[in-house]
Amino acid sequence: MRRFQAKLICALLLMALNLATAFVGVYAWLVSNRQGDASGMRIQMYTHELDLSYRVYKYSDEVKGVIEATDMPDAFTLLEYDSVFTDRNANTPIIVDFSLTGAVLSESTPIRVVSSCTAASPTAKALSNIIELKFALLNNMGEDASAVWSNAVGYFENASGSRFKTGGGKSTSLSYVIGDYGSHVANNTLHFFMQLDYAPDLVGEFEFDLADSQTTAFSNDLTTICCNVEGD
Repeated sequence: MRRFQAKLICALLLMALNLATAFVGVYAWLVSNRQGDASGMRIQMYTHELDLSYRVYKYSDEVKGVIEATDMPDAFTLLEYDSVFTDRNANTPIIVDFSLTGAVLSESTPIRVVSSCTAASPTAKALSNIIELKFALLNNMGEDASAVWSNAVGYFENASGSRFKTGGGKSTSLSYVIGDYGSHVANNTLHFFMQLDYAPDLVGEFEFDLADSQTTAFSNDLTTICCNVEGD
């Protein structure tokens, strides 16, 4: 009888250990982007022919809803990505609404948007190696933050994007050209939207193990998003 009890206790301890290991494993597969300076990414206009303003919309875990985060220091900080329970990543996209004004818009002169990062290696644990940027000319996206974010995310769901990391290669800049936008100009203002979000397949290219402490941090190496008129 005592031997049976000993074997039973051993089996229960083993089961408990396995469950504990699985529990730790789940948390080891969470990905976060930690930034020394959360406001490190800057948005700039490199031309005197246009004026630029923008608004940033993101989901907040604190308020459990979408907020306008334009003036917040962590405006471009993504929520943690869950590599195990991927349905929890529905709220990770960050939406930026750019507003351009200027006389040159009446000429439909192409506008180039250049996004830059610093990590040149495709294997570095840097944010540029696990994200995707999407751009689009969109109008009438709603009045409040929640509506703008939801409508933009819904549109971008099936839209193609641009990546710093492609295959085994890496670029430190991405260019998006806005052209033929005449019909989108209203009151001498052109709105274009950008979505910043994780690319699940790129996240999957990195290995995570139990040596990681709860989350694996990817440093923020995104530096600038610059706009200029083509030809400048």
